[in-house]
Amino acid sequence: MVERDHRAAAGRPSRRAPARRPRELADPAAAAKRAAERADRVSAGLEELERWLLDQMRGGLAALEHAGYPHVDRVAARMVDAQAPGVASMLRAIPAELAGSGWPERVLEHLAAIYLLVQAHKRLAELPPDLQATVRSRIGYPIVKADVLNAPGVPDRWLAVGMIDTVEFRLESRRVWLHGLTTGRWALWLNFAPPGGYLDTTVMPGDALDAKLHFYPGSGQHRALIGRPIMVEAPADQPGAATGETIADVQRRFAELLAADPWAARMPAVIESAPIVRSGAERWLLRDRAGAACELLSGDPWPLLAHSGGEPIPIFGEWDGRTFRPLSVLSGDHRKPFTTAGYGRAA
Repeated sequence: MVERDHRAAAGRPSRRAPARRPRELADPAAAAKRAAERADRVSAGLEELERWLLDQMRGGLAALEHAGYPHVDRVAARMVDAQAPGVASMLRAIPAELAGSGWPERVLEHLAAIYLLVQAHKRLAELPPDLQATVRSRIGYPIVKADVLNAPGVPDRWLAVGMIDTVEFRLESRRVWLHGLTTGRWALWLNFAPPGGYLDTTVMPGDALDAKLHFYPGSGQHRALIGRPIMVEAPADQPGAATGETIADVQRRFAELLAADPWAARMPAVIESAPIVRSGAERWLLRDRAGAACELLSGDPWPLLAHSGGEPIPIFGEWDGRTFRPLSVLSGDHRKPFTTAGYGRAA
């Protein structure tokens, strides 16, 4: 990206006011006033949300189940009005949990996470800077991309090891997971498109790019922007992209992530494992090299089973604390090629 030089040309003095430097605010006082007004609107909205959350606890989760989606959507719409879109997204995820066995535990965790976010916002000034940034991000305060790109970048050769498309409240999004060969760091490149729009295909699974990644502020953050210049190689086998872990390793790492960001919903992981089916049931599991198993979240596990041949292979995917969603199979010592057989769309 080429930035224009806005300085006045040399020569005869101009009567016009001097041009601002790039990214310089036209009126810092007005900008501060707008930021304060937004914070007040968010605080007022979260106070209403806190009362609503306490009402759900007094009424019991069964009442929430019978109230249905509109009951939650009304509160989510109020959060949008209060300029807290991140909280609205967390609320709209609750109805999907009101099904299947163990739903009360999952819904209670969602409500508790939102209540914790409300309390954290009340004490925002008392939190460490990284946690402040995390709370603001989870609530939905805007972050200027230029500010992220102006922060120091992390140079590396980044491998795109997996991707998944999702649709949430009439907005399509694409998550592309990157892994740094030298730093060993994980990064998430997000892009969005309106219904009927096109998602960015600049970086796709199997690509290798030499670039600086600029990470968003906050503790435990994976989301990053790709700096310039960028060199992308054609898809190829990528052995050694990441070391395979056991399920116990992944659980320990997820606990560390939650300690930094209590509202984290997913984490990238490579598990050396193979899919198996539970005896007497149609429920698929993923068994690691240590013999431990977790639930496999996959619409069609057969390509994964065929690729593994029943033997542990390095499977990349997203871990949510309970289940593992496979997105790709990495190259390993067995010399099998990189594949996105686990790739799919998540509702």
